Amino acid sequence: MNMLRSRPSARIATLVVLIACSVTRDDQPDTPVPPPRYPPVDLHRGHYEARFEVSAFTACGSNESWWVGEGPPEPLMELQRAAVRAFRDTLALARGRRLYVELRGDTTTRGEHGHLGAYPRALIIRSINVVRAPQPSDCS
Repeated sequence: MNMLRSRPSARIATLVVLIACSVTRDDQPDTPVPPPRYPPVDLHRGHYEARFEVSAFTACGSNESWWVGEGPPEPLMELQRAAVRAFRDTLALARGRRLYVELRGDTTTRGEHGHLGAYPRALIIRSINVVRAPQPSDCS
């Protein structure tokens, strides 16, 4: 005996599911999906240093350096381009000169980050405000 003939409730349930799956709602406009939320983005001021196997940020008033190299590639590339412009030659940066930077980003949890896990945190850059040669009054 056919299952749908013996159970009217099964036929009704199947019909409801088919109708529900085929109905579209044109009375509600499409709502854009919000972008993913990141942790709070803070303003960081300090010095950035880039040289062989080093990409580090040290905040003003701190002795702890954080790895710069994780996160979205666009801000990292922007930082590298701005660093080259700040010195007007790539050799100065390759020799390990430091730059003063102000940027927005957030830090990772404590762990082993960067080259050989030498950094306790990584700084995830979201945007860059200032990149320039350091001055004695930078962190005062």
